[in-house]
Order: sequence, then structure tokens, then C-alpha cells
Amino acid sequence: MTNRKYLLACTLALLLLASVGCVQVSEIVGEPATDKRAAALAGLVMGEEHDLSILAVEFDPPLNSLKSLPKDGQVTLRVAVENRGYRKEADIKVTAKLSGDEAKDSVQQEQKVESLAPGAIEIVQFSSLIPSPQGSHYRLEIGLAAVAGEKQLTNNNKSYDIRITENR
Repeated sequence: MTNRKYLLACTLALLLLASVGCVQVSEIVGEPATDKRAAALAGLVMGEEHDLSILAVEFDPPLNSLKSLPKDGQVTLRVAVENRGYRKEADIKVTAKLSGDEAKDSVQQEQKVESLAPGAIEIVQFSSLIPSPQGSHYRLEIGLAAVAGEKQLTNNNKSYDIRITENR
């Protein structure tokens, strides 16, 4: 009988005896796992060690509710940043860039999230992102700077095409 089959047979026998009340099974704690083994196990259970993500993007007020863009540019862009990793992250750079048809129609802003615990979500706000004069077509690009050790980068960026048409 191979070691694996023997271990399986013993485990099943102990479970059977424990279920009928003949044997009490208790856990014996051996050597503590090394950091590398613990990190590997946590990675299997929780995902990547470092993984930031743009969870959602919205405008306030919603762009589809406006009859025209405000002349003062008072539209707030909200970006939900999530820490999907299992390590606390700090100094997370969030960038929003609105590019028009011409270079002069581009506006870029940057915000920083000081600290983000594993599983936490932080809302970052950008105000006055609408350039003046206003055009009819824009590209909005939102990005998170990768943190050290981050491997999953596809969820760090989102982009949208925005077309402004007259309400008829």
C-alpha cells in the first residue's frame, strides 16, 4: 500500500471511529509554517498578495441626466478603488485624464489614497474635470499606479468614450 493510500485509509478509519463515539480526534500543532508557505496558502485562499482594482466609475450629477454640461465645469467624477489583495497598500496614485479632439481640450488630475486595507474600498473624487471650451467628443482614462509586487494590472485601468450631443 502506498503512503498516500495508507494515509487516506487511516484518516477514513479515524473519522468513522470518531463519528460513532469510539475515538476522540484532536489536532496536534507542529512547526509553525514559514512565511513563504503561509503566503502561498493565503494566495490560494484569498487571491493575489497585491491587487488593486478600479471597482466603479460614476459622474455626479450623472451625465445622462444633464441637458447640457454646466458652464462652470462642476461635474464630479467618483472612482471606487478596491484593494483585492491581502496586504495593506499605501500611497496609491489615482489619475483621471479627459482628452478632447485637440490637445488643448485635455485635462488631467491626480489624487492619492493614503492607505487601503485588504478588502477595503475608497472613493476618490475629481472635480472640475470638464475642459473649457467644451468639445463634442472626449476620452476618459482612469488609472491606478501599480504597487510593488502587483501582478494583475488589467483591472488598474478603465477608459470611456464620451460623446456630447445637443438635446433636440
